[in-house]
Amino acid sequence: MAKPPQEPRVAEVVGLVRPIAPEISAERLAEIVAAVAPVPLTQRLLELALIKQPGVLEGHHRNVPVTVQDLAHALVDAGAARVVLPTCASCGRAVRMPHKTPNGGRHCSRCERNARSVACASCGRVRPAQRTIDGQRYCRECWRADPRSFGHCSRCGQHATIVVRRPEVVCLACYTAPIKTCGLCGEQGRVAMHLNGRRVCARCYYAMRTPQPCPECGRKVFLTGFMNDRKVCADCSGTPVAMACPGCGSIEEVRKHHLCVECRRPIAIQQLLADGAGKIRDELQPLAQYLITHHGSAVSLERWLHKSKCAAVLRELADGFLPLTAEAIITRARTGQSVAFLLSLLVRSGVLPELDVEVARFGHWLNEWLDGIDHPEDRLILRRYCTWELLRSTRSFRAASRAASSPAAGFQRQRSALKHCAALLHEVRAQRETVVTFPQRRLDTLLNGSLKRPEFVGDS
Repeated sequence: MAKPPQEPRVAEVVGLVRPIAPEISAERLAEIVAAVAPVPLTQRLLELALIKQPGVLEGHHRNVPVTVQDLAHALVDAGAARVVLPTCASCGRAVRMPHKTPNGGRHCSRCERNARSVACASCGRVRPAQRTIDGQRYCRECWRADPRSFGHCSRCGQHATIVVRRPEVVCLACYTAPIKTCGLCGEQGRVAMHLNGRRVCARCYYAMRTPQPCPECGRKVFLTGFMNDRKVCADCSGTPVAMACPGCGSIEEVRKHHLCVECRRPIAIQQLLADGAGKIRDELQPLAQYLITHHGSAVSLERWLHKSKCAAVLRELADGFLPLTAEAIITRARTGQSVAFLLSLLVRSGVLPELDVEVARFGHWLNEWLDGIDHPEDRLILRRYCTWELLRSTRSFRAASRAASSPAAGFQRQRSALKHCAALLHEVRAQRETVVTFPQRRLDTLLNGSLKRPEFVGDS
C-alpha cells in the first residue's frame, strides 16, 4: 500500500522559527522556508530537526543538518540577529557542511577531502582514499589500475572496471548516473557531480566548465558557488574552490580535459614527439623545447597538434619511419603550406640546419616536374633557362628588394614561366620543327597571338 503524500509544513516551520527571528515578517519567513525546503518531505524533516534540537539555529548544537544550515544562512541574509551560522569543525568557516565528523560535528567538503587523504598503499601519494582492502587504502587512480577493481559486468558481460557492485555488478561503460533534483537549477537530471553537498546535473556541470562573469565580483571565472539564488564564484560564496586545474589552480579558462591547456601543453607535445618506447629522440628534443617555450597560444597549439597534416609528418619523424631531412619531408608533406611551415619550424627550433625553405621547395618541385618532360633536349633547355635566367633574376630581386610580397610569390612566377616555356616547346615539336628551325613569324604568333613584325623576304 502506497504511503499517503506529505502535507506542506511551511506554517509549522514558520511557527518554530518566528520566536528566534522576530524582526522578519511571517510572509517573508514563509518565502524563505519554501525556498530552502521546496517539497513537503524536506519541510517535515526541517520541522523535526528544529523540534528535536532546540536552539540549533542559535549555535547550541554541533551536528546541524544541511537543510537547517541553508535555513540559517537565509535567515542571516534576511537580517535575523539571533541566528548563529554553524561553522566547520576543522577550518571554522561558515560554509555548507554536508559531511559528519566522527566526534559528532560537521565538515565542509574541503576538510572532508583533507580528512580522507592518506598515503596510498600503491603510489604513496597523500590523496583521498577510494577503497580500503585488508586495511590498506588506495587512491582513485591506483584502485582503477588494480586487478581487483575489474570484474564481469552483469549488463554487457565484458571484463572491465566495475563502478557499482550492488545490487548488480556494473562496469564503467554501462553505468548511468541516477536522475535526481539538481541542487543548482532545481530541475530533474542525471547527477554529474556533487559540489559542496549539492547534486549537480550534467547541464549545470558543463555550464560551469566555461568561465563566466561573477555577479558579485565581476571576475570571469568558474561559477561553482551558490548565493542569493544565483551562481557565483567560490570566493564570493565562501565555498572551497572547485573544478580548478590540479596543475596550476586556474579557474579562468575553458577545459575539455582534467588539466587546463597550459598544463596539458607538455603532455600533448610528449604524446606527439615520443616514440613507441615513450621517449623523444635526441634530434627532436630542440623542437619539443621550442614548442613549449615559443608557442604563444596553448589552445591553438593543441588544435594544431590534433588536426594539422604537419602533426602526422612529425609523428612519422618521431617513430623513425621518415628520415630527418628536408628532401624527405618535402616529399612526404606534399602540400605547399604544410611543407613551408614544417621546414621553417624545424629550422627555427634548430632540428635542421639553416636553409632557404622556398629554394628547397622549388628545387624539389623542379626535379619532379622535369622528370615529366618527355624529350631530353627539352628538359635540358628548360633547366638551363631556369638556372641561367629565372633563378639568377629571382636571387637578385630578393637580395635587392624588401617588397611586401611573400618569398613564395617569386617562385610561383618561375613555375608559371617554366610551364609556359614547356608548352611552347611542345607546340614546336608538334609542328615537326626545332627551336633553331622554327620560323620567327609563327613564334611571334604563338607568343602573342598576333603578328608583331612584318614578314621579310629572307624569313623562312
